[in-house]
Amino acid sequence: MGFYILRRLSSSFILIFIVSLITFMVLMWLPGDAVHVMLGTEASHDTAEKLRAHLGLDRLWYLQYGEWLINIFQGDFGTSMLYGQPVQELLLERLWISLSLAFYAFILTLIFAFPLGVLAAVKKNSIVDRLIQGSVQIGLAVPAFWFAILLVLVFAVYFPIFPPSGYLPISEGIGPHLKSVLLPSISLAIVEAAVLIRMIRGSLLSVLKEDYITFARTKGLSPFQIYFKYALKKGMIWPLTLMGMQVMSLVSGVIIIENIFAIPGLGRLLLIAVQQRDLMLIQGVVVVMSMIVIIVNLVVDLLYSYMDPRIKLHAVKEGQ
Repeated sequence: MGFYILRRLSSSFILIFIVSLITFMVLMWLPGDAVHVMLGTEASHDTAEKLRAHLGLDRLWYLQYGEWLINIFQGDFGTSMLYGQPVQELLLERLWISLSLAFYAFILTLIFAFPLGVLAAVKKNSIVDRLIQGSVQIGLAVPAFWFAILLVLVFAVYFPIFPPSGYLPISEGIGPHLKSVLLPSISLAIVEAAVLIRMIRGSLLSVLKEDYITFARTKGLSPFQIYFKYALKKGMIWPLTLMGMQVMSLVSGVIIIENIFAIPGLGRLLLIAVQQRDLMLIQGVVVVMSMIVIIVNLVVDLLYSYMDPRIKLHAVKEGQ
């Protein structure tokens, strides 16, 4: 197990390095000049060159990248050209907002998907199964931003139960905080729940056909023991993999949802940084979001190897 974890950690560090390099290069190759965005098009050539030298943008790209990478390992993401603040401070201010939104959406995804997925498998081909399958099709066909607009229209405009936009921290009270994040979280969760319901149903139905489940039935075990003690554990392997991908999807999905609901998280910060061509801020946001996705992927892989030890043994054999 130790070798497997070490191997996955090393591959995660390599992946973070590759992502940081690609992010840096893409931003370097983008058309336009960040200095002229900051100073305006009427700034003189001398003034622009002085600012470029002050920001270190006149050096070769690999020197800029090397310094930026070393500073990141020291916890220094640079200074935002737009806000004039250290990027790490801006990231920390908004990181928890985006993470909390993704967390609530993930919890809602599990609340919707697990009971409905198991119920659809247990009641296969029944009316209940068909209703769930129909709902899944709607969830898969409609994008999250459309659900967001629909929810705002119904529950904030026609029936003003929830605020149409904005974010209230938990320090303002649990009730107001939950009201401010419920509609965005549901918008994100509906699509992910539809995918997960389909996966749970299919995976569970596949496991229920196996010989050991038939043997358990012949021994007279109760349906609860068959479904939840034996079938569900093995049937959760593929959905668990999907859940890891869904967490990644939620982290990236908050970029759109935060802008629809005017939530001051990383997604909104990234959009403003792109509009104003704040290179340091863009790089910081992209790297942090990539690190979150890679860490989640690592945790899912470890859980996956725990639930199916064959994966861990296969990795060890490959290492030998």
